[in-house]
Amino acid sequence: MRQILALKGHIPAIGLIVLAAALSLCGLERELPLALWQRALTHPDFTDPRQLVALYSQLPRALTAILAGMALALAGVVFQQIARNPLAEPATLGTSAGAYLALTVGTVLFPGLFGVSRELTALAGGAAATLLVFALSWRRGLAPGALILAGLIVSFICGSVSSVLLLYANPYDLSLYLWGGGSLSQNDWSTVVTLLPRLACCAAALGVLARPLTLLGLDDAAARSIGLPVIWTRLAGLVIAVYLSVSVVCTVGIIGFIGLIAPAMARFAGARTLRQQIVYAPMIGAGLLWSTDQCLLLGTGGGREWLPAGAATALIGAPVLLAMLLRGSLPADPPGPGINMTARSRRPWAIVLGAVGLLTILAMIALDLGKGVGGWYWASPEQLDGLVAWRGPRATGTAAAGAMLALSGAILQRITGNDLASPEILGLGGGATLALVILALVAPAAGAGWQFAAMCGGAGAVTAALLALGRSTSFSSDRFLISGVAIAALTNAIVVAALATGAPPLQNLKLWMAGSTGQVSAGQALTGLALALAFLAVVPLLRRWLDLLPLGHAAARAAGLHAQRALFMLVLLAAALAAAATLIVGPLAFVGLMAPRLAAHWGIRQPTAQLFGAAAIGAVIMLAADWLGRTLLFPYEMPAGLMASLIGAPFFIWILWARKS
Repeated sequence: MRQILALKGHIPAIGLIVLAAALSLCGLERELPLALWQRALTHPDFTDPRQLVALYSQLPRALTAILAGMALALAGVVFQQIARNPLAEPATLGTSAGAYLALTVGTVLFPGLFGVSRELTALAGGAAATLLVFALSWRRGLAPGALILAGLIVSFICGSVSSVLLLYANPYDLSLYLWGGGSLSQNDWSTVVTLLPRLACCAAALGVLARPLTLLGLDDAAARSIGLPVIWTRLAGLVIAVYLSVSVVCTVGIIGFIGLIAPAMARFAGARTLRQQIVYAPMIGAGLLWSTDQCLLLGTGGGREWLPAGAATALIGAPVLLAMLLRGSLPADPPGPGINMTARSRRPWAIVLGAVGLLTILAMIALDLGKGVGGWYWASPEQLDGLVAWRGPRATGTAAAGAMLALSGAILQRITGNDLASPEILGLGGGATLALVILALVAPAAGAGWQFAAMCGGAGAVTAALLALGRSTSFSSDRFLISGVAIAALTNAIVVAALATGAPPLQNLKLWMAGSTGQVSAGQALTGLALALAFLAVVPLLRRWLDLLPLGHAAARAAGLHAQRALFMLVLLAAALAAAATLIVGPLAFVGLMAPRLAAHWGIRQPTAQLFGAAAIGAVIMLAADWLGRTLLFPYEMPAGLMASLIGAPFFIWILWARKS
C-alpha cells in the first residue's frame, strides 16, 4: 500500500515537471535553433544574441522558477505542520508581505544602508509579520480561522502600505510593480547561485527535524509528555520556513499561494506523512511555478512575460483558497464575540451632534490653518478668499468620501453581524478599482458617470459573491472575512498585473490609487457631497431592516420582513457607497472599518443614530487625514488615502487583538 501511495504521489509532480520541461524546450527552440543547443552549452558564441538569451535569461529563469517553487512549497509544508492548519503558507501568514514591506521601506527611505543588509532587512520584516500573526491569534489558541484571518489581514495591510509608498515615491517605476508582482525575469545566474545553497541548507535541516516536527501534529500536552521541546521545535521550524520565504522575496519578489497549493496537491496524491510531504510538495511546487511561468512566456511572441508570475499564482491561488474554504478544509473555530448590541448610550444623538461639531471645527482648521515656507499660519479673510478655491473642493470631497465609506462599513457590519466587515477588507474597494481599470482600458475617454456606474458594478459583483459565500460560512464567522480578503487579493492581483503592463490609459490611475485628493475638482466635490447627503436622507427608511436583519432571517421573516429583498437592497446601497467614495479617495482608507467601530464603542447602537454617527466620524477621519497629509511633510504631500491607511492599520491590528481576548 505504501508503494502504491508513493507512486501516486509522484504522478502530479512528474506530470507538472514534464509539462514545464516541454514548455521550456518549446520556448528555447523558438529563440535558439536545436542545432545550436550543444554549441551554446559547450562553446558559446558571445557575439550571438540568441545564445546569450538562452544562456543568461531562459535557462537561469527556469532554474529560478524550480528553486523558488521548491522553497515556497517547503515553507508551506512547515507552516502547515507548525500551525496544524492546511491553509497556512507564506502568503496567508503575512511572511512574504512583511518581508516585502521591509524591503520597500529600505529601498525608499534608507537606500544607502539598505544595500548592505538587504537580506537581513527582509528577514526582520518577514519574521516580525509572522510573529505578529501568531501573537494576534495566540489568545484563541491559534484557532485555524483566527490564524489565517490575522495572516491575511496583516498581509493586506503590509501590501497596501507597500503599494501606496511605492506609488507615492516612484509613480512611474514599472520595475517596482514587476518585483512586487513576483517577476522571474533573469539576466544572469546570480539568483540561482543565491537560492540554491539556502534551499539545500534548509532542506537538510528539515531532514534532521522531520521527526520532531511530525510530533508537533499531536496535541501540545501529548508532545510534551513524550519529551518533545514544543516551543523550541516550533521556533526552529518557524525560522526555517521564514528564511525560505524571505529568500524568495529577496530574489524574485512576492509569489503567493505556491505554499498552499503544492502541499495540498501532495496530500491529495497520497503524501500522508510529513516526510512524504517534504519530498513530494517541493517537486510539485517546482513544476507548478515553472509551468505557470512558461505558459506566461509562451503567451507572448517576444519571450517576455505579459503578467508577473506572482500575479498569475495569485489568480490561481485565491480561487483555490476559496474552494478549500467551501469544502470545509478549515476546521471550525471557537465562536467569536461578534458585535455587541448591548451597552447602549443613553444619549446617542448628543454624541452624533458632538461628532458633527468636531467636523465643523476641523473643516475650519482645514480651510484656515496651513503651513508655508515661513512655517504655520492662520489665513486672514483676504487670504481665505483665494485659498477656498483650492482647499474647499478637496476638503468637501474628502469629507463626503469618508462619510460614505463609514456608511458602507456600518451597513455591512450590521447585516453580517461581524465587527471586522468593511468595504476595504471585504474587497468592495478592490472590485470597484478593478472595474475602473477595465473601463480605462476599454474606454479611456469615459466620463465620471460611466466611471461611477462601472465602479458600482464592480463593488456590487464582489458583494454578491460574498453573499453567496456567506450562506455557507454564517456571516459572523472568520470564514466569511477570509473569503472577503481572498477576493480582495484576487482583484488586487489583477489590478497589479494590469498596471505592470504599463498601458498608457492606466498611468493616471496610479496617484489616484494612493488616495491623492489634490486633483479633486469643485464639480467632483459637489457631486460627492450631494451623493453623501442623498444616502444620509435614506438612512431613516432603513431603520427597521437594520434592526431585524442582525437577528437572523428567520426572526426577520417572523416579524413580516422580506429578508432576502431587504438584504439585497442594503447590499446594493453598501456597494454604491463604497464605489462613490472610492472614486474620490481611492481604494485604501480603512475608514469603513474605523468609523462604525468607534460609533459602536461610544454606545451608538440604534441603527439610525449609528449610521449618522459613523458618517460624521468617517468624515472627521478623512478630513483630518487629508489635512495632516497636506501639512506634516510640507512642501511634500502625503495622499489622504495613505495617511488614513497609516492611521487605520494600527487600529485594525488593535481590533484583532481585542477580538482574541
